[in-house]
Amino acid sequence: MFAKQTLENQRVWIHKANVEIFRNNRIFGIGSGNYTKYFETSYIDQIEKKPYLYYEILITPKGHAHHDFIHFLILGGIIGSGIFLYYWFIIITNLNDSKHKLPIFLGIYAIFIAGMFQCFLLDDEVYLTFLFLVGLNLKKAKSKPIQFFVLICILLPLIISIYSISSLVQNKESDLFIHRTRDLNNLLSPIAQKTINGDIQNIHLTENKEFYFKLEGCLSHKVNLNGNKIPRENPLLLNISLPTDVNDNYPNSLDIELRERDSFDQDQKFKAHSETVINVFKEKLNSGNNLIQVPIPSIKADSEIKFYDIGIRYFFPNQTDAILPIISLNPNCD
Repeated sequence: MFAKQTLENQRVWIHKANVEIFRNNRIFGIGSGNYTKYFETSYIDQIEKKPYLYYEILITPKGHAHHDFIHFLILGGIIGSGIFLYYWFIIITNLNDSKHKLPIFLGIYAIFIAGMFQCFLLDDEVYLTFLFLVGLNLKKAKSKPIQFFVLICILLPLIISIYSISSLVQNKESDLFIHRTRDLNNLLSPIAQKTINGDIQNIHLTENKEFYFKLEGCLSHKVNLNGNKIPRENPLLLNISLPTDVNDNYPNSLDIELRERDSFDQDQKFKAHSETVINVFKEKLNSGNNLIQVPIPSIKADSEIKFYDIGIRYFFPNQTDAILPIISLNPNCD
């Protein structure tokens, strides 16, 4: 599935909100300047039931619908979107169609196509350039193009875009969320990622006969976009499964690190998350299911929200080739 293969699903979160907002404001829309408020409101109930969604939605851009037509549809309803399409119909119909102006026409039309992926008409630097080009080249055409051709230019890419978006929003929230794995250098660890609620993986060990990765955990609070937050009290839980006929290719013990990481939006604060190891303990691994409880420190309700991540260092018997076991982990780490 598309969503499970990607690490960022912000466009999907945006379009899921777009569908919800439009469903409740179809005729007249929500009005200019209200998109962010309605976006956040559309997710409050979902986050209350699925707290793990909070950070994903928090860092998702909320300024506009990331689609020119859909943004005007949401702000102005069916009436506003109709005016938007008529606006483009007039532009395409009356652009000077002389051959030497074809590059100008294609450049202007490209803005319409690009608007299927971003709200370009809301960016001043794009919109002013767009108006300048249109103003230079727009005039009453001596012979207007066939109306059917104009409609195809407008409706075909729009229909393809809407169909693609409708497929994306069918993904369930649980399918869009993953606990990322990273190595010691904070680079993504694809082989470890495949073991999280996935399958066993074969690896070639280094001389120290160990394998380390960091597993993205959950937030220190149950928190929502309305500002309500409750400190987490329960430990983080994960289950490591070994076969009943376990052999020396599997790890026989592991070190567990409880890591604390900042949870602010990096794009807004322009700095990286700091990480701190706040606890380390060792666990033996046996055949069958090994339920690991990672206790967390007591925190106050008004304390800063943090991530609790888990560092895992597997230790193997004297084997060159080894197997990474499956780790089962719920979205909210419980």
